[in-house]
Amino acid sequence: MLFRRYAIQMRTAVVGVVRSQLTRGALLVLLLIVGVATGRYPLGGVLLAGAVVLMLAWPLFQRLAREASWALPLVVAVLVILLDFGVFSSSTGLIRYTPTVVVLAVVVAMRGGGARSGFALWMAAAVLCCYGLFGTIYGRMFFGTQDGALPVVLPIFICLVGWARQVGDDVQLRFALKVIAFLCSVFALGCAAINLAGLSGETSVFSHEKAFLIVLAVACASAARSRWLIVLSLVGALVAFATYPAATYAVAALTGLLTFALVRWSPDRSTRTLLGVGAMAGVLWAVLHVDFLVGLTGTYFTTVGKTDNGSTRVALYQSALQQLSAEPVFAHLFTGDLTVATTLSGQSGVVLPIHNDYLGIAMSGGIVASALFLSVFMLANGYAIHAVKICGFSNTRGRAITALLSSVNTAAVIAFANPIFMNPETSTAFYAIVFALISLCVGAVAELPQESGRLDPQDRRIPTSATP
Repeated sequence: MLFRRYAIQMRTAVVGVVRSQLTRGALLVLLLIVGVATGRYPLGGVLLAGAVVLMLAWPLFQRLAREASWALPLVVAVLVILLDFGVFSSSTGLIRYTPTVVVLAVVVAMRGGGARSGFALWMAAAVLCCYGLFGTIYGRMFFGTQDGALPVVLPIFICLVGWARQVGDDVQLRFALKVIAFLCSVFALGCAAINLAGLSGETSVFSHEKAFLIVLAVACASAARSRWLIVLSLVGALVAFATYPAATYAVAALTGLLTFALVRWSPDRSTRTLLGVGAMAGVLWAVLHVDFLVGLTGTYFTTVGKTDNGSTRVALYQSALQQLSAEPVFAHLFTGDLTVATTLSGQSGVVLPIHNDYLGIAMSGGIVASALFLSVFMLANGYAIHAVKICGFSNTRGRAITALLSSVNTAAVIAFANPIFMNPETSTAFYAIVFALISLCVGAVAELPQESGRLDPQDRRIPTSATP
């Protein structure tokens, strides 16, 4: 009897070892095939790599769908970025909207009739989306507009379907935060690797313009209270900055810290309204005096030994302001381009994005469009601060909301000097973050842990009707 039990255990161990070795060998062969396919046929390499990842990560997707559906669209969006070999981000055709379609399909599948709260943000996003979409289609059909607002407005659909229907307990929240932190840390290390290897063709994917994902890595690792992920995310952030010392990284880090302080302060509604008005006035001043702000970065570029491209940015901004001054309120009703022609490296007629999303949107859709765009950020902050005040700053859910909000605010700030939303892939990732944030704030009713102590013992639930 003992010998039979020993024989069964040995057979099980041998089968396990063989299965493990076969799996590793198969993965190695698949990786080699992906490498060869990517070198000769980039799109084929992306599809094959996506199929491999889907097969391996399917249990992870299933668990997120069951326990933390709010995070699944964001995880898919980051995975698409990691698997993009320049196929989507560098394309000028409709294929560049593939990440948007994939994430939107996940949102539709995972929502399952989510909550109806968050109406103010939903309405602002819906008006901006319809305004930009109709104007872009009209401009494309009747004026032949090539660089319209489609990359800016199409990914907004991710936030119009509805918020996730369930959030999960602390264990499930920490699991989702760890997955997000790990993937975004891999992105940060990818930025460093691409810069060290000198692969200029991949910089459109692993770019400093996506610094809000690196902030998200550090913030989610801290929210999950995972020491090894905190170390990994910080190392990734520092190495990414060391290999390419863009001012965007420094601004992103500062914005993340200020967001933490803002949520910790937890201002009331009237104070938040005053802050919102002040922020809008600050945005207007920054747009009108952008040449002065660009001039302040000269010292930084000299210090880090990086080429100062401030003159090119100033030329882009001045050209956009001249067009905006003709029709400041509605501009071209989104029927025109969000790009301008300028002189770059002695070559005239080079078409470039504005490198300021607020100014670019205003140039095409007027101040009204830019105000709608800014209101999405403002309302997201209002919902987040209100939700954290209810569930507690030290609560896992409160920490998760703060982490997501820090990334949203980082994207809002660095959009002043980077064309973030002119890239559909980047824009898709941002709105996936907004989807996750609002789902945690006003999605489904979630139980608070017993140690929270923030609410009355007879009322330990977060109401779905919470408003900022």
